[in-house]
Parts: sequence; structure tokens; C-alpha cells
Amino acid sequence: MSWFAALLLRVGALGPWGPVLFALLYITAAVTMAPAFLLTVAAGALFGVWKGSALVFVSALIGACASYVVASRLARTRFFSWLLRDRRVAVVRHAVAGQGPWVQFLLRLSPIVPYVLLNYALGLSRVRFRDFLVACVGMVPAIVMYAYYGKVVGDQACGRRGAAAWARILHPARRWRRRHDCRQHGDHARGASRNRAAAAESMIHSTRSPASRSSCAG
Repeated sequence: MSWFAALLLRVGALGPWGPVLFALLYITAAVTMAPAFLLTVAAGALFGVWKGSALVFVSALIGACASYVVASRLARTRFFSWLLRDRRVAVVRHAVAGQGPWVQFLLRLSPIVPYVLLNYALGLSRVRFRDFLVACVGMVPAIVMYAYYGKVVGDQACGRRGAAAWARILHPARRWRRRHDCRQHGDHARGASRNRAAAAESMIHSTRSPASRSSCAG
């Protein structure tokens, strides 16, 4: 974590080139399925809540589109065979089949499927790119939340410059996310993953009915 904090400190010291390099880092994280939420937290500390949120949204949008293209082109390769076996990906593919952007938008709002995984799951589902693009608006609430956290904790650590202070900013967010993922993934031996997937399916089925009714009405 210290090397990552040191990298962010250098990005923040680059002046006008800082946001450009930050955006490249975020897009790379999205395509490589790295934990991009840490960069969202860092954006709040580096650039403030609103500027950081705007920068993250643009970066996340480009990263999501890049992941969509990669998944669409390489869907039949062995490289993505492991991803297709993920139960969350199967739930997403079943949920968005024949649906418009509404279900995708709700999935963006929900923490059930992480941002980087959802990008590839939707790309592998071969949804329309226009619907995929519109549904990305659902990322905004989570982006603002993480950026606000980074701003608050960053202000508290502003008097303690250096990588150690930044590590203290990012470590609680990483620890919270890890606990959240553990609760989400669960213990496979106890069948917790099946329970989470069932909860996701029930949530999605409850949202598909309004979407179906609206499509019929149209």
C-alpha cells in the first residue's frame, strides 16, 4: 500500500498533468480488473469531492467502454472462461437478457456486483452499447460517496504529508471493501455464495417486471 500511496503523491504533484495521469491509471485499473475504488477515494483527497467525482466519472466511463470492447471481442477465448464460471456473471447475463438500460442502471447502483466485474459481465452479455453507455450514469452515487470519504479523511491527514499519511487514508477504505466483499462472496463451504446469488436474482427479478411493463407500454 505504501508504494501505491507514494505513486498517488507523485500524481498529485504533477500540476495540470496530474488529472491526465490519474485518468490513465483509472482506465488501466478498469481494464485489468484492479480495485478501482481505491483510486476513487484518492481522487477525493487529491482533487476534492466534485472535481474528483467528475474526473473519476469520466475515467470510469472510458474504462467501462474499454472493458466492454475487450469483453465483446474476446468473449469466446479461453482467457474469459474463468470469468464466465463466476456465479455473479451468470446472474447478470440472465438479468439483462432482452432488457434495456433500466436493469443495467439498477445493477450499477447496487453493490452486489463490483464495477470492474460488472463491466466485463455486461460486455460478455452482448448488450447494446448504447444501453450500456446510458446505464453508466448509475455509477455516480458510489463515485461521490467514495470521493467524499477521501476528501474528509484527506483533510484530516493534510498536516501529515508523505506516503505513510496516504497509506492511512487508503487502508480503512480497502479494509472496509474487503469486509464487504467477504460478506458478498461468503464462505463457499457454508453455501453463502449461493445465498448472495439468490438475493441478487430476487432483486433483479423484482426490477425486471417494471422494465417489462414499461417496454410493453412503449
